[in-house]
Amino acid sequence: MAAVIVPDEKVPLLEAKVDSILREFHIQGGELKSLYRQVDKYRQEIIDIFGEFLREVNGKVLSEASSKKYNICMTITEYCALPYYDTPDSQAFSQEETMIKMMFANFFAERLSDNLLAETVTFFDSSSHDAEGLVNLCGKIIASSDDGSIASGQVIRCIEGTIGSIKQHTRLGLSVENLFPVPDSYSGGRTSTVISPQINCINNLLFRAGNEGEYTCKLDKMYDLADSISANAELHGKLFGRKLSVGFFDSKSEKGIQAADFLAGSIRQYVESAQGLANVSPIKLPSAITDGINIIGTFREQARVHPLNIELQMMTELYDDWRAAKS
Repeated sequence: MAAVIVPDEKVPLLEAKVDSILREFHIQGGELKSLYRQVDKYRQEIIDIFGEFLREVNGKVLSEASSKKYNICMTITEYCALPYYDTPDSQAFSQEETMIKMMFANFFAERLSDNLLAETVTFFDSSSHDAEGLVNLCGKIIASSDDGSIASGQVIRCIEGTIGSIKQHTRLGLSVENLFPVPDSYSGGRTSTVISPQINCINNLLFRAGNEGEYTCKLDKMYDLADSISANAELHGKLFGRKLSVGFFDSKSEKGIQAADFLAGSIRQYVESAQGLANVSPIKLPSAITDGINIIGTFREQARVHPLNIELQMMTELYDDWRAAKS
């Protein structure tokens, strides 16, 4: 998912640029869709045109590439291993706490089977608020986590502590709802989900766009997600004192959305190529685009996309040292 950010007065230039690309490369249908064969044929040339345009107008591209597996593992971390209600106020949201959660999520991504991850999604999305079921799920995660290492021992002790808190939640002043994540709504509130990378990516993009000033966000029409996204945008505006307006449009009539669609598809190809996926052709992206790529994934998945990021290298090494330590 990607967002093209340009000053208001430069929006007509962006629209004109998309029109010129459509004409230059004889793209049929009047729309710059990333999946179109003619667009894919000239992808690198179009990327280079956008890179030069972004430099000229001082624009930027922010993008989110999210691994659903990692999202599941972070949910496990936050509700089975390191829940907020067991975290001291002095540590909540600290850099140290954030780093530990990321290491735990990396551990679960490494250790837990796809079947157990799928079972986790089904359980949380059921919205049953079944405390006994949550204890049973934690027990299965413990069984899959034990490999005799110091790391697994630390993870297991944390999960055992969570189990104790779940069993005593009433005495601790916690309602059963407090033990579970709040779901996002789909389809006008008719359905809901807890693990929603798409909604998380949009929320992250709204946050990353900047916390000051006035922003008008034009999004491709998403009927199922519109209510949830609009509510989150309104809340975000109130929390950060921003004027943030969100609207949903048909991409065929909005050239800016077409630009974002094309760049999102190109970034996805770039990320998948970096991860070594088969049958994905490598492409080159300018720094105006790569600098804005945020990978929601394991340390290694992030480092493959940003190989020169020293902080990512250090986090990966720290995680490897933690996993290699033996009792």
